[in-house]
Amino acid sequence: MVMSLGMVWASLCKKRYARNPHNLFGCMGTYAAFYTNKDGDVNSVTQEVCHIIYADGSPNKNKPFRDSAEGDDTAIRKYVNKENDAYKAIIRQGIPNVTDEQLLGGEWEAQDVIGSLCDGIRSLEEIVAEMLTAKGFTLEMKEPSNSSQSDSSQNSVNNQNSQSMGKQYEKIQAALGLETLNSGSDNSLWLHEDLADQLTAFVESAERTQNALEAKQEDVNNLTEKVKQLNEQIQQLNEALSVAVASQEEANKQLEEANKVLEAANADYAALQEKVNGYEAMLSEQQTKLEEKDAVIAEKEAAIAELAASPAPAPKPAAVQTSQTAQEKPFLASECKNRKDAKQAHENLKQMLQERM
Repeated sequence: MVMSLGMVWASLCKKRYARNPHNLFGCMGTYAAFYTNKDGDVNSVTQEVCHIIYADGSPNKNKPFRDSAEGDDTAIRKYVNKENDAYKAIIRQGIPNVTDEQLLGGEWEAQDVIGSLCDGIRSLEEIVAEMLTAKGFTLEMKEPSNSSQSDSSQNSVNNQNSQSMGKQYEKIQAALGLETLNSGSDNSLWLHEDLADQLTAFVESAERTQNALEAKQEDVNNLTEKVKQLNEQIQQLNEALSVAVASQEEANKQLEEANKVLEAANADYAALQEKVNGYEAMLSEQQTKLEEKDAVIAEKEAAIAELAASPAPAPKPAAVQTSQTAQEKPFLASECKNRKDAKQAHENLKQMLQERM
């Protein structure tokens, strides 16, 4: 397969062949993935607290990531979109036939994107033959003459000025895709001018590709360092999250216990309130009865006072009264300071009336 960032490298190639119809192309696009810590986050495992304090003069430092931790990914999305535009521009420059749909991130088998992402299905031998043909060489496939010979094909360069070869030039041989390339017996290596120009162009193209790859490698190294830093931040975030979870669980437990105590207190209060209400009802009833008794006593005292004020009938002959008794003034219950004295006064009045009758 060749996908994602690999499609950038593929776009630097003149052609892109697949060896199997089911090889994959695509997955083109850009995304950002990271973990964030907020000030005060607690690791649920280690109970460590994350502290992040920015200088007063640096209010916007890491702001896109801090905003994302709060749920606002506007700045990060803007950055990712910008990188995605640059990514698509590279792909379109190297692969002009790429479609808008293919740039949305999907994946396709090679057989379904021939003519756009893929230039065809080729074997390695076919690709080498095409490259050599483009450079002015002819690739011949020799059949083995007997069973002792190798089954692999042998490549040779046919040229009207070819001569017997001696010293080998493996790097040039590899660059041209040849199986053998040796110098002549006189230590000379002759190339036609057109072939030399083609070889020079091939080397220059390789140099440009190498420079581009080195530049990309620098980017990869920078990204690797960023990934390392992000992984460290992720580890810290995970630790802080573990502490936060543990603290939250402990707080929930304490809250649950407090709720139980509060429920018991509320039940006790309700029972006590019910008793108080009963006592108040009893007190009100007693107060009503007491007022009724006071009214009866007052009525009787008024009657007694009326009798005491009326002229007494002639005394019976057998009855003898002392002057003190005849002149004694009744002691009314209303003049008493307490109920005990009032009751005694009431009994005395009754006795006095009986004596006078």
